[in-house]
Amino acid sequence: MDRWVRSLFGSTSMLLLIVMQLSAFGCNSKATQSANAAPHFANGGRDTVVLLREAAQANYSHNILLQKQILERVISIQPPSHDTADAERLLGRMCWRYEKQYDQAYVHFRKAMATKDVAAATWLDVADMELSRRHYEDAGNAADAALAAASLPLEKLGAQIKAAQAVIDEALAERLAGGAAQTKEINGTFTSLRRLMEAQPGMEIISRLFLQASLLVGDGPAALAAWRAYFRADGGAPAPGDITEAGDSLSRLLPAWREPGNAEARLALICALGDSRLFREAALVALDPRPAFATQLQQNPRVRELVAYARAYDELSARVDEYYRQTLLGKGKPKVLDAIMKETAEKLWPQLAFPSPKLPDISPDRFREEMEKRFGAVVTLGTSAGYYDLHMGHRIVNEERVIKQYARQAKIHFIVLDSMVSNGFQSWAWDNGSQHGGSATSEAIVRVRQAYSGNALYAWYSVVDEAVRAKNEEESQKAAEIDRQTAEKNPTAYMGGLKKRIYQQGLQRLLDRLKASGLTGKQLQIAFLSEYDRAIQESTIFAHEGRHAIDQQPGPFNIASSKSEELEFRAKLSQVAFAPEPRLILGSIIDANIGDSTPHGQANLRIMKELVPWMSKHSKEIQGFDGLSPILPQLDKLTDDQLRAAFRSMDPLAR
Repeated sequence: MDRWVRSLFGSTSMLLLIVMQLSAFGCNSKATQSANAAPHFANGGRDTVVLLREAAQANYSHNILLQKQILERVISIQPPSHDTADAERLLGRMCWRYEKQYDQAYVHFRKAMATKDVAAATWLDVADMELSRRHYEDAGNAADAALAAASLPLEKLGAQIKAAQAVIDEALAERLAGGAAQTKEINGTFTSLRRLMEAQPGMEIISRLFLQASLLVGDGPAALAAWRAYFRADGGAPAPGDITEAGDSLSRLLPAWREPGNAEARLALICALGDSRLFREAALVALDPRPAFATQLQQNPRVRELVAYARAYDELSARVDEYYRQTLLGKGKPKVLDAIMKETAEKLWPQLAFPSPKLPDISPDRFREEMEKRFGAVVTLGTSAGYYDLHMGHRIVNEERVIKQYARQAKIHFIVLDSMVSNGFQSWAWDNGSQHGGSATSEAIVRVRQAYSGNALYAWYSVVDEAVRAKNEEESQKAAEIDRQTAEKNPTAYMGGLKKRIYQQGLQRLLDRLKASGLTGKQLQIAFLSEYDRAIQESTIFAHEGRHAIDQQPGPFNIASSKSEELEFRAKLSQVAFAPEPRLILGSIIDANIGDSTPHGQANLRIMKELVPWMSKHSKEIQGFDGLSPILPQLDKLTDDQLRAAFRSMDPLAR
């Protein structure tokens, strides 16, 4: 690494938390496949369900050649089916994201659309692709087609979001590129986003789009409602700690704000948006050319640097994503990322506002200090999970917590990052599947907010919507038989049906508990979303990452020098043992990476190897246990307390 870059941004091999999303993508190993090697297909390569599972595992490992070969194998199986259409859709995404072969992507997408129940998802993929190319009209048309083809509620919601995003992103791009006034009417989009936000409380992408729309049309009260919804500060809840003051300013300014406002109020609005780490929104207001005082306002030092930072943010994000694409193709070089970071720093430095008219010399320490002070930036450049990458976000929470587990404890800083420029190579490569959800040291736990965004709402629909429930049940039944066959050959292998089944059980139990308390309707939904988020955070952040902090505390019990596999093993044990809802977080352990070469994969395999004998030993205590059937697929028969007991039995701190 370039010495200047290393000194500027630091380097780390972080203890990463991988957050599992509800889509079919997962965890982390670095693998390659010879171009001349023939892939091995399970079950003779005729079972499309098994093949799609193998393709997902290849995706987890970033082995795109093998993934492509498996998907092509699925397509070769006749007659066409839902599974072959899924394979065409995934190949389409691979074409445009990994290879930028847009015409070939359309070939695959059109074939996928021929299958009715895959058509909506495929049109949403087309909308994603066109948004990435800034073809906003095409993206909007694809979103409309997705809505027309949609049958499931999440497909309809996704189509409505993409349609709104196409309009708002175009307006934002125009404004950020040169301060152009709006060239497209957005009042209809503003109205539809308001309805969506009211119907889907707490969905961050909707509330942020509505905030942007509100600022574009100049509706202060709507902007305040959107800001509060985005930061979960509605209903009287406080804004996150590092942006509380910005929230107070917006609460004073926005209720009476209408376009164009006066210069003083507009300056305060721009600064408050920047201080809440919403840099594009700050620039959106700052670059509006319509107020009579626009030119004078844009010369304000703080406004100038916020606009410069918003543009640097977008440019850096795009350049890093391209570096990740080259990395996935085997062409990415660490020195390229070093150069990107250095060039960004040197370009931004003269655009910052300093007390003296003479620009101070840039140094690594001074630049890092200014980025944190002015923008709340937290930047880590280094190797994570074997890949040289960037984690860069903006701090909205920084508070002290005490983590207690068994007879040990650690005092740590809890940091939450928002507005991510980059969340590492794997988060990009997994294509909105799993993400890096956080990291830990002996002094701090970092949570990446966007890694958890939307999961609660998807969870809600999967238990309350009959069509989604039926689809999940059908998929679980298919996968259960594959699990049984797999377990007969390898008793500790990945069990995809078990993973889905035990997660659905956890969701249903959470819903039943809240219903039993008397909640109904919208109050039930809000409570479910809040409790789901709380359960995931307690497990994956304070239990899992907290264990990393405990294990790295100075003293005779410090195991920071142990292999990453051991550290991950112990953190995963705590993740379940101290979980409010253990079934909801087992998916990152019952995972397709079981047994691969990574610390997570090896830790997961070790847990599976200890779960099987524990269940055998306690079989008489497990209700419904079948001694003649494979053991691991019956893990869902354990109660929550039995799950916690099984995981505690493996932990040296619990003995």
